[in-house]
Formats: sequence, C-alpha cells, structure tokens
Amino acid sequence: MIKFILILFLVSYSNKVGNNLLLQVIPSNEDLLLASVLQAECNYCSDVDKHLIISSILNRCENENYPNNVEDILQAYSKTSFKKVSKTNLDFVLNFDKEIRNKEVLYFFNSSKSTNKSFIKKIRKKTDLIIKTKYHEYRGYFRKA
Repeated sequence: MIKFILILFLVSYSNKVGNNLLLQVIPSNEDLLLASVLQAECNYCSDVDKHLIISSILNRCENENYPNNVEDILQAYSKTSFKKVSKTNLDFVLNFDKEIRNKEVLYFFNSSKSTNKSFIKKIRKKTDLIIKTKYHEYRGYFRKA
C-alpha cells in the first residue's frame, strides 16, 4: 500500500513527454535560499562564481564559527521573494554536487560594489585569497596537507 501511494505521489509531480516520464524535483527551502543568493549576488556571473558562492555558504555550515544550517547563515536572504528566483539559478543549485565543492572558501564579496570597505579590509587581512574572478573575490583558509 505504501509503495502504491509513493508511486502515485511521484506520478502526480511528473510530466509526460512523448513516451518518457520525467519526474520534477521539488526544491527544498535550502535550495530556494541558495538560488535566491545566486539571484542576488551573481545572476549574470559564470558557473565558476556560482559554484564558489554555494561552496562558501556550505563551508560555513561545517565551520564551528557559524550556524550549522543554510537557513540560519542566510537570515538576510530568507526574506527574499522566491518568485524572483530564475529557473537557471534553481537548476544550478539542484544540480550542484556538494562533494566536489571548493572546501577552502568562506567569504566572497564584490570589492567594487561593496559599501563596507572596513569589512573587506578586515577579511583581506585575516584570510587567504582563494581565487579572484571578474565579479568577486573569494577568501578563506588554505588547508594544510
């Protein structure tokens, strides 16, 4: 009986295209929050930037100095309207492989648009530059081998 209900549930959230049955993935609140960050921070950036931004957020979840969940880390974004999240950014999040993320990056900022210059100076002083792209600077701590 449970298997039948589960199959019925999955089929009700699917689309039929030709003879193929395509299941739709229902995004979690965490996925929507990450997509909203991508929308706000780098809607037109490269996939490298998107990968590094998600990596920094997930790395904070595993860092003892930050909350251990995406929702608490992204309190400012939790009030963002998810209606503004593009399908492209949501698809990027849903296809993101957490196992191959950059493990060093904890911070990112756009130094030309940031208004808090003292924060940037402080972060630059206490962290290593991991990578700099056209839009963002990514900083953290290199792992010792």
